[in-house]
Amino acid sequence: MQSKGHNPKNWRLLSALGGLLLVLALVLVGCGGSNQSTSTRTPKPGTTLFTYRGTNGGAVGVAWSPDSKSIASTGEEDNTVQVWEAMTGKLLSSYSVHFEGAGVGGPAWSLDGKYIVTGGCDALVKVIDARTGKLQLTYRGHPVTKQGNCVSAAWSPDGKYIASEGQDGTVQVWDARTGKTLLTYRGTEFPFSLAWSPDGKYIASGGAHGPVQVFEAVTGKTLLTYNGQSDQVNEVAWSPDGKYIASASNDATVQVWDARTGQTHLTYREKDHSPISIAWSPDGKYIVASEFAASTPQVNNCTVQVFDTTTGKVLLTYNGHSSLAWQVAWSPDGTRIASASEDGTVQVWQAP
Repeated sequence: MQSKGHNPKNWRLLSALGGLLLVLALVLVGCGGSNQSTSTRTPKPGTTLFTYRGTNGGAVGVAWSPDSKSIASTGEEDNTVQVWEAMTGKLLSSYSVHFEGAGVGGPAWSLDGKYIVTGGCDALVKVIDARTGKLQLTYRGHPVTKQGNCVSAAWSPDGKYIASEGQDGTVQVWDARTGKTLLTYRGTEFPFSLAWSPDGKYIASGGAHGPVQVFEAVTGKTLLTYNGQSDQVNEVAWSPDGKYIASASNDATVQVWDARTGQTHLTYREKDHSPISIAWSPDGKYIVASEFAASTPQVNNCTVQVFDTTTGKVLLTYNGHSSLAWQVAWSPDGTRIASASEDGTVQVWQAP
């Protein structure tokens, strides 16, 4: 005799009820998941995500690690290179550069994220272990001049070479492992900025006097001279696809131009403000620019703006700093921007 609990009709009824309960459970879980994703939604562009106050005096340089997890920053008074976690501020390593002259330049990471290079105002360039802060190499190729010689440096995309430029008017390309000089190129007098093309074949250089010059990294042959700006060039940066170069000048413009022909693609103009630092978004759609303007404790004119590289339209104005942002950097994953300021902070904020 078959038991009641195993009646086929009852079994089908129980199965149907079980299926209904399962559906209801899945709906409730789905609703809970929806609420959870709402609470962790992407912050509004321009939202300050983290403020780092580890430097003494102004923060003059900032750079993201290739994996977007860490930031290297340089301090104006303590001449340190500090590496810290981008969203917690946990200090990972610190190196006191001990430059004989005042000042230390912005840092640059190697492609593998293991090393950092930075130049100072004593004509020296130093390569530092990013994990330990240990000095790996000191490059002495630039002569010391009477007025001092502040040097900026940039790592080649393949990590094999470093290019550095000093106030002696030379750009020097050297072996990142041995420090052996491979090329000396005489560019503009008092150069301020240099940048490698994404494919590592070319270098762009701009400075206090003269135009922006583009030359072959291996031979030193000049490929292009850009005369579009009427005042000193504070920074140059290649677009991620290598087709364009952006240059920021004291003529109150950021100009985007064809890296092959020199034809101006876009001119972004600010009334009386001079853009001092620029960086491209990884997708090449936007540029972030920090602008120099006279400010007082009562009135803060120091802004950082993000504009569209096709239209020049300003998408975002960031007012988080109380003084000039010396350097800006876009995270490699495209989600955040870091800005190093005279106010002594490095601020990490949400990108458009």
